[in-house]
Amino acid sequence: MVAESLEAVLYGYGADTAWMIHARRLHATLEQAVHRYPDDPEVWYTLGDARYHFWLPGSTRQQRLEAFDRSIALDSAFAPAYLHPIELALAVGDSVAGRRYLASYLALNPTDVDAEGLRLAARLFEPEQARLPEVGRLLDAASAEGLFNAELPFRFWPDSAEVAVRLRRLFAAGRHTSFGDFGDSVFRREYLARGLAYRGHLREAYRTTVRLPPEGFAAFGFAGWALLGGVPDDSAASVFRRWLRARGPAGLALPWWAARGDTASLHEFRVRADSVARTTPHAWQRARSRYLSDAAQAYLALARRDSGEALRRLTALPDTVPLTSPFEPLVRAQLLALRGRHQEAAALLDQDFPAYLHPGETLWRLERGRVNERLGRRDKAIPEYRFVADVWRHADPELQPYVDEAKAALKRLTGEPRK
Repeated sequence: MVAESLEAVLYGYGADTAWMIHARRLHATLEQAVHRYPDDPEVWYTLGDARYHFWLPGSTRQQRLEAFDRSIALDSAFAPAYLHPIELALAVGDSVAGRRYLASYLALNPTDVDAEGLRLAARLFEPEQARLPEVGRLLDAASAEGLFNAELPFRFWPDSAEVAVRLRRLFAAGRHTSFGDFGDSVFRREYLARGLAYRGHLREAYRTTVRLPPEGFAAFGFAGWALLGGVPDDSAASVFRRWLRARGPAGLALPWWAARGDTASLHEFRVRADSVARTTPHAWQRARSRYLSDAAQAYLALARRDSGEALRRLTALPDTVPLTSPFEPLVRAQLLALRGRHQEAAALLDQDFPAYLHPGETLWRLERGRVNERLGRRDKAIPEYRFVADVWRHADPELQPYVDEAKAALKRLTGEPRK
């Protein structure tokens, strides 16, 4: 009951002013539960599900998988425990395990809401089958829910056919009877845009959502696409200026302003954050505003090319408040590497990128490859370079230098040319 009540609040995400406190309490509650009831598969499943949906700093996909694996080992007929591991295994590069989880789930003859889509997904794993007219007809006849669930296993899989994008395009077309969010054209377009951006199609992602207000998850995506070059600078500057003046999510723009040396916007943002911190009667808003002010000062130092001061301030930011931008840990890791502190950078990069289905993850993994190569950890560097080369294989021209770098590294480390 404690865990479920915490989850109910946490699913509000930005609406929960004490999100990090509640998330830590949920994880602690479930860690205690598995300690007290180590042979209960549902408790282990609930822990895995909490780790999957409510990330904490330092968490990894492997930790989520371990909890689900424990649940499956205790009760292999407990179908829900297989669902997230299908995606997680493919996300960590283990397609064999991903297919095994999927096959084990389908062998239980499930009838839940996910079953239709995952049966379709099993056909799409095989390139020969995926091209069959029969599979094409199945895709045309699939419900919106079926397409949504069929895409889940492929979400982070860097396949050359980009099956996830294919399924998201069909879903976004809205030709399938649906309900709730699935029947919402804005949701469908944002859903497509996120999948496109993850595979490096930033320009198309921006065009897909250009007429939508950049708010909520859309704002999160927009800021990332802008930083990576997928949004025209004048359009990005206009949106970020509006956020700053209207007290919107302007914290997301801090890395963009720093990259362009816009110290005036950074200073204005810091002054506004300081003002809120002094005048608000709410403790949570004071803590958040102080964090934003400190982050702005770190980015001001970065804009002035003072990497030492920027690193000091980023390192001092507390982990009790949600990140201003998912790029903050990446910038910190890059600054550590720049100063030759590769061990510290590697420890930070061993964690997962702190945003779900975000193109910044590819830069995170590229930096992980670079740092591990410098440390002589060839076995750790190669998979990271391979991921970058594969996931952005068909990416926009602005991102191709990263792909070229990854291919060159693979040739250097393996001796094999990479197509």
